Amino acid sequence: MTKLFNSAVAVLFGLALLSSCNKDEALDPQLSGTSDVTLEERARNASVSGHVELDSVGGRMQRYSFTAVQHKNGTVKGEFQLFDILNDSTTVVIHGDVECFTIQEDGITAWVGGVIERGMVDSVSLVGAEAYWTVVDNGQGGNADPDEATEIAYGFEGVLADDHCAEGLGTFVYFGPIVRANVKVKP
Repeated sequence: MTKLFNSAVAVLFGLALLSSCNKDEALDPQLSGTSDVTLEERARNASVSGHVELDSVGGRMQRYSFTAVQHKNGTVKGEFQLFDILNDSTTVVIHGDVECFTIQEDGITAWVGGVIERGMVDSVSLVGAEAYWTVVDNGQGGNADPDEATEIAYGFEGVLADDHCAEGLGTFVYFGPIVRANVKVKP
């Protein structure tokens, strides 16, 4: 009985400690996800989100997660996180802001673009470079076709993210196997 009481006190103390910290203190900025895009915002407005794992010939692998919401005034707020293992085993970790997305007339395809806020390849900073990708939400459940996605193309300067959101620059076909994709496109 004493062990149970001590465990309960420890849990309550831990919860009290966590609740006493402000949000910025409780979250590691390197690991904070997309807490600025709330579920309520996504329910009211057009949004895109998901997690994708891709594997390609030659040993390259990409894993990325993203979420973004488009407000009624047209502004977009969101984030993406990418882990890219290149063919030479170099690992690239990128975090960025989603700047735009366009949901196509089919209601399931989204062109997404953003700007890198943190990330490097070898000793070259990618901060400020643009990134873009395409996802297809084929529905939920066992009877739905698997969701589809392209790799995130990144490292470009200019307005490629905006161009992609407007015209679909990255509507290329992904030739490697999609290990896992669970995306949500909500018009």
